[in-house]
Amino acid sequence: MAGRPEQAVLAYLAAVRLDPLNAAAQANLGGLYYQQGQFREARDHLDAALRVQPDLVRARSILG
Repeated sequence: MAGRPEQAVLAYLAAVRLDPLNAAAQANLGGLYYQQGQFREARDHLDAALRVQPDLVRARSILG
């Protein structure tokens, strides 16, 4: 959903509601929130992704 971050956030929110253990969706949602400057929300979803998949590179790279 390039260029439409609000729609992407809604899509990923729906995905993580259906499957909270979907680490990729959690990380992608966290990344979107990070890009929007919503750092608390970003951290929550990135942490959720890492609880499921501790070696997830995308989440680790965003968190630093």
